[in-house]
Amino acid sequence: MDYRNLTFGTAGIRGLMGDGEGELNRDAIAAIGESLAQVMEDMALEGAVVICRDSRNHGKEFAELTAEILADYGHNVYLGDEPLPTPFLSYAIRALKAAAGVNITASHNPKEYNGFKAYGADGAQINNDYAEKIQAKLRTFSHQKRNLGGKVLSIPDEIREKYLNTILGNLDLDHVNFHDLRAVYSPLHGSAGNFMRTLAERAFLPLIFAEDQMAPNGDFPLAPKPNPENPEVFERFKTASPDAGLILINDPDGDRLGVMVKTAGGYRLLSGNEVGLLLLYYLITVESENAKEKYVVKSLVSSSLAETICSHYGVEMRNVLVGFRYIASEIEKDESGFLFGFEESGGYLAHSHARDKDGLEAACLMLKAAAHYRNEGRNLVQVLHEIYDTFGYVIDVTFSLNLSLQHCADVMSYMRQQGLNTICGEHVTSFTDLLKEKNTKKANIIVIKTSNFRVILRPSGTEPKMKVYISAQGDGVASAKQKAENVYEEILHQFELVLQ
Repeated sequence: MDYRNLTFGTAGIRGLMGDGEGELNRDAIAAIGESLAQVMEDMALEGAVVICRDSRNHGKEFAELTAEILADYGHNVYLGDEPLPTPFLSYAIRALKAAAGVNITASHNPKEYNGFKAYGADGAQINNDYAEKIQAKLRTFSHQKRNLGGKVLSIPDEIREKYLNTILGNLDLDHVNFHDLRAVYSPLHGSAGNFMRTLAERAFLPLIFAEDQMAPNGDFPLAPKPNPENPEVFERFKTASPDAGLILINDPDGDRLGVMVKTAGGYRLLSGNEVGLLLLYYLITVESENAKEKYVVKSLVSSSLAETICSHYGVEMRNVLVGFRYIASEIEKDESGFLFGFEESGGYLAHSHARDKDGLEAACLMLKAAAHYRNEGRNLVQVLHEIYDTFGYVIDVTFSLNLSLQHCADVMSYMRQQGLNTICGEHVTSFTDLLKEKNTKKANIIVIKTSNFRVILRPSGTEPKMKVYISAQGDGVASAKQKAENVYEEILHQFELVLQ
């Protein structure tokens, strides 16, 4: 079988399950798993490997197959016996002092998808060089039997206990007055449900569980598009519990969080940026006693308002490329100084127990923040508007365009050659091409700024998509949103000129 159509990047590989070229099946997973084993052999990486999976169909089969291959190459493998959240895998790699980790997951994609993510000994997703080595092995893949006698073991129960106790200890949930706060919770048929139930029992979290979505189910019968950024997944919970002030949703592998808040005018879905701003603001102004001695990390496409908040309170802000492994890299440099990391796509981490985003911790922290503000007579949307009133009405909107890989390349090439002089009548003050960077920030990304707008163009390297991130400043939320939409229409017009 030809494996050259399997594109393995720093986030691993994610694709449709099936028997076609470039699709995921037993043969493809075996090739990917053995390519990882061969790269580890070439790099003299000895030690155990931790393998987990989420709730997807064929996940158990793919995880067991990968475990057999890595054991054949001499590695003892700690294999999850049940669907497990991504942040737990990251924690377990570090706790077991493993050499690597594998997660069989397609995150928030529909049921037809699965994936293979590789992790390093630090508990973070592998870097570019590591991924390119695996990709090179796939291009010329050749099966090689080793018979080196590694063992396949279960992940010890004590690791799960330590992970849960770490979250409870970090957040000090025993001392939270939840009063009359109630929140609906769903893992969308994914891997986080049992973990969240245990956290709720131990910390008396005021959660109302969506019982018909708590059990893992790879068909996602009640959430066919299991993405917590998708408003549709919240719809069925709006009337499920009239006294619930919040709806909290994790995606199938438990690393992302979606939040909807009940207000006097109805439920309001928070964007990933807004959740990040709320958690950041809470951590700096309420939770942390020494925030000025800490640093915050966010992806460069995430809300610029976070930079304003950090600057106001004297907290260092570090901007990194897209991908939580870049946030993990900053934590690795200075674990004790880390306060918070986030991405606009719903990924958050408030402590250094893991090196990947943690949707369970984020849900607990959001509950804690909501309880604090509720006891002061405010809901989270009111606090969000206070943030805007104080630091400016900067609205961040992300658009995803379905363009072929070639069309994405054409658009980026045109923008690099022609540039932009104005956006919506405003003079462009900065045009930055990150491909020209010579350090770790080199990437296929263009950043364009005016006095009131920021536009970031980022094509996917593996999917036919172009991401357009727009920040717009206005006199109010509605004004800023309208400006963001106007900017998008102008950018879209530029794309049409290229593609016509």
